[in-house]
Amino acid sequence: MVGIGGGFILVPVLILLFPDKPTETVTSISLAVVFLNAASCFIGYLREDRVDIRSGIMFAIAAVPAAILGAIATAKVGSVTFDAAFGLTMIAGAVYLLWRSRIIKLKRVRDDWPSTNRVLLDKTDWIYRYNVNEPLGMGVSAVAGGAPVF
Repeated sequence: MVGIGGGFILVPVLILLFPDKPTETVTSISLAVVFLNAASCFIGYLREDRVDIRSGIMFAIAAVPAAILGAIATAKVGSVTFDAAFGLTMIAGAVYLLWRSRIIKLKRVRDDWPSTNRVLLDKTDWIYRYNVNEPLGMGVSAVAGGAPVF
């Protein structure tokens, strides 16, 4: 488990195993592992024609500059501050997921948000139809890429 979920597990494990290592080392190791996992998955899906290149490029344009700022910020933050911020982020994420699962059961998901219809046809002739909320996706990409800045 080294995808996005694995990254959330890997950082605390590395901090526990190597408490003397600087914050930027721990986050760099985690980022490298998550990147390698994502790259291998991307290649696999690309071979099957299951990649929405347009959305990927848009989200990368939002995420890469924020990730660079995040890396710079991580190097300037002490390990105590980083650990506290990371822990609070995990708690906030857990509370949100619990709250969201309850809300979704009570009301419909919004369908009036702006979105772009997309269609993908993979190598096995499966057709994938879906909608992409581009502004929301770019915003989430920027926040996720630059999380250490916040």
